[in-house]
Amino acid sequence: MDITLKFTILVLGVTFYIAVFFLLVTRRINERASLPWIAGSFVIMVFSLSPGLLEVMANVLGVSYPPALLFLIAILIILLLLLYQSIHISILQNKCQELAQNMAIFNSGEVELLPQSGTNEPNKSFLAGSINCHLFSQENVSKIHAKKL
Repeated sequence: MDITLKFTILVLGVTFYIAVFFLLVTRRINERASLPWIAGSFVIMVFSLSPGLLEVMANVLGVSYPPALLFLIAILIILLLLLYQSIHISILQNKCQELAQNMAIFNSGEVELLPQSGTNEPNKSFLAGSINCHLFSQENVSKIHAKKL
């Protein structure tokens, strides 16, 4: 591999690492989501510094064309990231649906909030806490929907 190609790939890996780190510092990506991207940037830097490592891995695994092994590894990692993101999207959708149901019950007037201690204002902070509030159980949701019908 030519030295200019090695250097270019190394610069791209470092640039990618800096971009992910910038997103992490500016809170556009959280720590958990940034770990795979930081690891990916280090893999890019390792393969740029020692391209013979890919050939050794290909020989050990019996792959005759080393770049094909690189693409296989990249596709598998992308599929794992996609599965991970899909799981988190499903969890967030369930929480969003539950929160919407809770807000519908709250807005229906069926639930009265007790005043905060020492004030005459209702305590609305419990909605910001746990979504799984006992007042908003599935049984209570069904009762309120049955009353409206």
